[in-house]
Amino acid sequence: MQSVSRAFGPLLRQCATQQQKALFRKPVLASAAQVQVRHLNVHEHSAFEIMKEYGVPLPKAIVASTPEQAEAAFKSPELGGAEGKDVVIKAQALTGGRGRGHFKNGFQGGVHIVRHADEAKDIASKMLGQTLVTKQTGEEGKRVDKVFLM
Repeated sequence: MQSVSRAFGPLLRQCATQQQKALFRKPVLASAAQVQVRHLNVHEHSAFEIMKEYGVPLPKAIVASTPEQAEAAFKSPELGGAEGKDVVIKAQALTGGRGRGHFKNGFQGGVHIVRHADEAKDIASKMLGQTLVTKQTGEEGKRVDKVFLM
């Protein structure tokens, strides 16, 4: 394996902190056959909470576990509460490609734009409790227990 520090020696010497230097010392994958493994799996709504704690500016968003909660979230002042306003509703499943995925119940896509509260409730009812299948999940899919409105 080739070390990144060898390739970026001059830049490495200019780094200000030990943490920055450590980032450059990580080994580079030698071939495409080697796969990186991710050990941190966080739902989007959980990541928003973590970033909010640290003062990261974020768009307003609400998580819902039922179609009725999704309808109420759409109407809430936090999301603007106005009919005709674009609100994105996203299935919360630990997988990439949610927008292009499909549900085993036949519903297409895990990311939709809604413009009315009743539409948010309808879309949420088609996602919640269902299995979302994407390229990353294979036919097994992932169950969706929450939706995220923003």
